[in-house]
Amino acid sequence: MRSVLRLSVPLPGGRLPRCVGARAPQRLSLMMSTSAESPSSTSRAEGLDSAVQGKIREQVHPTIKGRRRFYEGASVRPVPPGEGEGTSPKFEVTLDGRALKSPGRRPMHVESEALAWGIALEWDAQTGKRGIEPSTMPLMSLTSTWLDQTAGDRGLVIKNVGKYLATDTACFYAEPALRQLRKRQEKAFEPLHEWMSSEWGCPLATTDEVFRLKHPPRSVARVLAMVHALDDPALTALQCAVMECKSLVVALAVVLRRMKPAKAEFVSRLEEEFQIEQWGLVEGGHDMDIVAAKVQLASASAFLHLLDGDQGHARRLDRLKQALLAHELAA
Repeated sequence: MRSVLRLSVPLPGGRLPRCVGARAPQRLSLMMSTSAESPSSTSRAEGLDSAVQGKIREQVHPTIKGRRRFYEGASVRPVPPGEGEGTSPKFEVTLDGRALKSPGRRPMHVESEALAWGIALEWDAQTGKRGIEPSTMPLMSLTSTWLDQTAGDRGLVIKNVGKYLATDTACFYAEPALRQLRKRQEKAFEPLHEWMSSEWGCPLATTDEVFRLKHPPRSVARVLAMVHALDDPALTALQCAVMECKSLVVALAVVLRRMKPAKAEFVSRLEEEFQIEQWGLVEGGHDMDIVAAKVQLASASAFLHLLDGDQGHARRLDRLKQALLAHELAA
């Protein structure tokens, strides 16, 4: 069974831009990819160990799954002065006037009214006969993961995403005999490598073998410095994109707005799509993988766009560049 997720978030002036539109399978985990990987991608990408997977799943899919709707409506209100952390104005989602909390029982206070309305609309859309379905609430899942997991243990998230650099999808090419696939990969991957090298000073190694890569040490250090410099929401979105794409490079391109979600999906799925062309699509397998990629990448991008706007994104880029400069001076 499939449900349609359509998110429209009120902005100043009453405009209602379309932020996310994707068909999400009911069993889809928005923060943990449940799709089956091809043998080649499995050998190239280190997944998270079972203990870490369990911790994230516990945060994202609470026991509320399947519960009958217990509220009439969802709305948004400003957080009263003195109740939220910091001095910036914040907003919170309410269910029948009661403030919504994260699965970890933390106040869900966000600085973006647009993001708060996005979460409220997800709760308002829970009208299915099967009850509340967390997998159809990607903004709620990402915000909860940010507050309950990333904010409490940044080191764990950084460690998880950092693992993927040595097995990054964008650094592995098909063997020369597979000329058609190789040509597609070169066209898709090389602009990413040029961007990492010219804009961020991180030239990366590539290979057509199945062994772990040894990138230049300076490049590895700079990439990790970039990850460390990300704020908690961006780090949360990065984790979501990395786990779907099996690529830290592609995920950074999404978070830093170098690449749109649809393009990131195309780039990260090149090898699997090539195999589908050769051998056909497996229903209940490949089609679910495709939907998972669309939903996770679109959600991560929409989450940051709603939270940041253009000014917040520009400030993030400045922080990253300052962090790299400080890294170079300290080296």
